[in-house]
Amino acid sequence: EPRKQNLTNYRFLLDVSPTEFPELMSFEDVIFEVKDSRFSWSIYEETWNDISVSKKHQGGRYLVTLKNTKRVEIFDVYPVLGEKDFLDAFSDYSTEMQRIEEEKKDISKRIKTNKKREKDFLAKLKRDEEHLEKVISRKRIVNQLTANLSADTPYRSVNLGELGVVNFDMAIPLPAKGIKVPAAFFIAGDSNSVLEVDLINLEDNIYYNYAQPEFKEFRYMRGRKHLLVSILPDGRIAAYRGDLSADKIKRGEPFKFGLEISDATNLDDLRDFLGLTESI
Repeated sequence: EPRKQNLTNYRFLLDVSPTEFPELMSFEDVIFEVKDSRFSWSIYEETWNDISVSKKHQGGRYLVTLKNTKRVEIFDVYPVLGEKDFLDAFSDYSTEMQRIEEEKKDISKRIKTNKKREKDFLAKLKRDEEHLEKVISRKRIVNQLTANLSADTPYRSVNLGELGVVNFDMAIPLPAKGIKVPAAFFIAGDSNSVLEVDLINLEDNIYYNYAQPEFKEFRYMRGRKHLLVSILPDGRIAAYRGDLSADKIKRGEPFKFGLEISDATNLDDLRDFLGLTESI
């Protein structure tokens, strides 16, 4: 920070010969102020034939060493500025300090933002991992259910241990016979979209998979016992618990099937939710 000269203190300019003292030329026109009880007017009146300046490490101060044949004097001094030079220098200094403070604030803000992003990312990663575990668990339950129900169908199933029973063959073609109902599937009060459903014929032990574009071709055999199950995008299991043989479902007329979400976490809970009282 620039320092303004104090007119009550001793001060001096270094009036030196560039040829004789080239090492002091960087201090040309610099006013040094002295606040030392040993300094007096006699210092000005004496001739010094050797002068050196060295910087101290604290407070922007310097040590001036004056030598002649009689004595050596060392004074603690600091550079100061006259009125006009001080105002100009202080203005530049203030501008620079303001820039530094703004840069520090900007860096601090970026650090906080990055920490928040990191925290949010880790929280989302944890939620995604938990969600994935739920999806795997619930799909495993449905795989177990459909594998048991379709044991006598031309499906090949492989038991993958903790991942459950997974069907590898192509899905059975959609039924060509039965009541055709252009269907829509929804869950009341829930934002999840129903992207596909499984129609399970409990009497023939076969099931059909309908993806969203095929909902308008939805068919089933009236009078037979069915299950209508869907795994939602968030991994939860939903099912239609109404009667597919009800008179309100009419051939060729659009019908909206309202699905209910199950909290089942194992096969027995899912069977209870679906009303399957017999062993499968």
